Parts: sequence; C-alpha cells; structure tokens
Amino acid sequence: MEDNLLSIGELSRLTHIPVATIRNWEHRYGAPVADRLPSGHRRYSLALVEKLKLVRLAVASGYKPSLVLKTSLEELQALLKKMDSKQRRQKASETQALLINSAPMELMQLFEAIRRMDGREVEILLTREWMQGGARKFVYGWAMQFLKNSEPLYATYMDSIALKHYAIEQIQSFLCSRWMSMSNTIGTKDIVLTCLSNDYNLLALHMAATLAVTVELGVLFLGGNTPVSEIAEVAKAHGVKKILVALCPASDVPKSEGELQMLGELRNQSIDVAVGGNASLTAIEGVFVLRSFNEMETWMRKTAM
Repeated sequence: MEDNLLSIGELSRLTHIPVATIRNWEHRYGAPVADRLPSGHRRYSLALVEKLKLVRLAVASGYKPSLVLKTSLEELQALLKKMDSKQRRQKASETQALLINSAPMELMQLFEAIRRMDGREVEILLTREWMQGGARKFVYGWAMQFLKNSEPLYATYMDSIALKHYAIEQIQSFLCSRWMSMSNTIGTKDIVLTCLSNDYNLLALHMAATLAVTVELGVLFLGGNTPVSEIAEVAKAHGVKKILVALCPASDVPKSEGELQMLGELRNQSIDVAVGGNASLTAIEGVFVLRSFNEMETWMRKTAM
C-alpha cells in the first residue's frame, strides 16, 4: 500500500470482493474508479474500502450492483439501516448464491471469461481445475459450484440467456472431450447414459459420464431426447447391463414415470436401470431412483465390481 492507494488485489482482500467482480463492475457500471499512476499502474483509494464493504452487504441483501455502486456512503448506510438484521438474513438466504464472496474466486473468473465469450480463457480455467484436482474433484467441486451459483449469477452478473447457453455448451464440451478419451481407453461398453424423449439434462449427463469413467465403466452416451424403445434396443444389442437416465428438474413427471416403468421391465433381462435429476419422482418398480450424485456414484461403483 502506497500513500493510501491500493492495488486491485489489495482492494479485493480488504473488501472480500473477487478481483473479477471489481473489474466487471468498473467495466459495466463505471465504479469503483481507479486512478492511474505516472507509471501506468492502476490504484484505488483506501477510502473506497468502507463503501465497497457496504455495497457487498447491499448486493447480498438483494440490491442490484448498478444501483448501489453509484450511491453515496451516507445513502448506503441509511439504506442498510432500513433492513433489520433478521430481514437481511432472510433476504440473503433467498439470494444465497448472489453473495459475492460466497462463490469461489476461480468461479467468478470463469463467469467473467464467459461474459466476454472468451472460449480460450474458459478452456484454460477449466483445464487448470481439472489438472489440479482430477476428474472426480472437478465434478464434485467445480461443476457442482457452477450449478449451485449459475442461475442467480446469470440473473445479476450477466442477465443473458445467450450467455447461459454459451456457458453450458462450453462446460459440456470440456467434460465430453475428457470423459470420451478416458472411456475409449477402458475399451468396454458397460453403461448407457441417456435422457428420455423431450428431455435434455445434458450437463448432468456429462457429469455422470465423467464419474462413470473414474470407476472404470465404459460409456455409451445417447444424449437427450431418446425414445424408450431405442434406449432398450441399444442396451440389449451391446450387452450393456446398466442404464442411467438423467431427467430435468422440470420434467413431465407422470410421462417420465411411465417411460421409466417400461425401462424397468428390462430388469427381467438382467439390465439395471437408475434415474436421477428430478426430486418429484416417487418409487418406480424395477428402477433405482437416485437423489444425489453421491448416490449415483455408489450405484456405479456396485456396477463396476
């Protein structure tokens, strides 16, 4: 720190706001404003720290960054006083994923790269996480964090359906390239991964495929919108003994349960069927209903034995 001036890293550390978020705010909303030194380096006033801490609290309470960033320190203090601690806790709970400091800094960097539609930077960030933790940790750490934070972060950080689709395609493509190469080295066809007709929970399906290859299961990936009759035909034709179906949370449950009951009849032919992704599913004869990725991995490990 020099003459009450802070680097962006120091400002991030003191306010608990990720660097990527500070840069995004400055780019989109013109605040906080940095001074440029004769050397060309950018520095922020120490006086910004108190205000940005209040901005962070306001955003956590549901206020939009575009509004509170241009509000004076005194107005921010008055705004926050209007909400007692109980109201703030309730509001923060409703917008949990909007807490700027709740999402890992690496995830915020990913969202910043996605906002710029910088495919090369997205690939670099995803590859770094994959190399540091491996396939399983990538799914349970990075991908799960993405799913947890994506909807509310899109709503306030990007506000674009196109960016949401871009992000999902980038992550699906990355996972696909990794698990496919691993599955090819396994050399067997052990499990069919699919969605039912008019269902497209592909990101969850690629995450499932990644976990499958970590337990040495060769994957036959059928993707979305696959008729039940063809799922059954593929499984029988290739001697596959396991079928995993991924449903969207908003799937037509009665329709899906009817199709799953048809697949459940394959149990008579020694083919096990499991399904996950929709919390509204009830017990289905002949089908394992999985409530989490952990349950799914346990089911897969039994398959691999």
